[in-house]
Amino acid sequence: MPGPAGANGADGQPGPEGPQGPAGEVSLTQLSDAINGTPRNVDSIGTLDIVMSDPPTQGEVQLLLDNYNNLVRALRRNI
Repeated sequence: MPGPAGANGADGQPGPEGPQGPAGEVSLTQLSDAINGTPRNVDSIGTLDIVMSDPPTQGEVQLLLDNYNNLVRALRRNI
């Protein structure tokens, strides 16, 4: 009958890096689809630095809605 298992040993050294794979072919359609699946850069959209009252005023809510809509429009690619 075997005895209890011993403690695990230390990890070995990493193996050598594998060879570089061949460059993949990407069609223009695949590239376009991949790009269209990502959001646009929204750095041009500023932050909304306001203090909301409790309850918020109609103007504050409208400002929040306007900024939200600007962000959504900026994130869309197909407009």
